[in-house]
Amino acid sequence: MDSVYTYWNATGSDLWVVPAAGGGQPQPFLQTKTHEVCGQFSPDGKWVAYTSDESGSFQTYIRGFPKGEKFQVSRDGGTMQRWRADGKELFFRSPNGNLMAVDIRAGAAIELGLPNKLFSLTDAGAIVPSAGFSAAADGKKFLLAVETMTGAAEPMTAVLNWMSLLRR
Repeated sequence: MDSVYTYWNATGSDLWVVPAAGGGQPQPFLQTKTHEVCGQFSPDGKWVAYTSDESGSFQTYIRGFPKGEKFQVSRDGGTMQRWRADGKELFFRSPNGNLMAVDIRAGAAIELGLPNKLFSLTDAGAIVPSAGFSAAADGKKFLLAVETMTGAAEPMTAVLNWMSLLRR
């Protein structure tokens, strides 16, 4: 499957795609005067979920790939979208730190349900509510970075000039 990435330039950020086969060159997918970031292909490769500020605030969108109609998924802001493994649900972070879910029915066209709050990332103990997350294949479990309360800082070891150790 192709890969999508954010390309930062003098006017902002755009989404580019790298073909998975054939050694093709990266090509622009979305190039506008606004920011497009955090693109992610649907499991079937027919849709790209991404974040854009084209409305004046960051929202989550889905667009057909390689060319297709655009659909706004979030209503009150959304970032850091992740597809469920079967493509039937999309998760995203709302501006107030909630993890949201939207039912997706995709075929030749796409039908979106309404965004539903799953839980608060802050209440779940996420270190930074805007930190990334991963969803299990069935969308019922999530992996979050959480803070542990040990009472004392753990020791840390920093190895300087480590490249010189490789030459031995």
